[in-house]
Amino acid sequence: MKVQIERLLPTDPGKRRWTAISITVLIAGLLTGWGIYGIGQYGIALFILTPLFMGAGSTILYGLNRQITRRDAWQIGYLTLAVFLAALLVFAMEGIICVAMAAPFGLFLTGSEA
Repeated sequence: MKVQIERLLPTDPGKRRWTAISITVLIAGLLTGWGIYGIGQYGIALFILTPLFMGAGSTILYGLNRQITRRDAWQIGYLTLAVFLAALLVFAMEGIICVAMAAPFGLFLTGSEA
């Protein structure tokens, strides 16, 4: 599995960063949509596990087989969260008030993994 994932990721740091962010946001978006519309519940999965996944997922993908600094990990984690929140608003999955209420949890939990 690691070999297949490594093939997806470019060697250029800039392209690799955006590929890691895109993959993570896509997976988090699908899981969020399933949680909201499929299961119909807001809960631990949405408010705790999703931010943890975004911080860890994008950082792991970006840092796979390479050294990254703690600052790089924080930056990619928060950038992933920002892209995800923008997608929630653009695709009208959530309103601005809901995003603002959940932002403190997201900021804390995304940064705790980086």
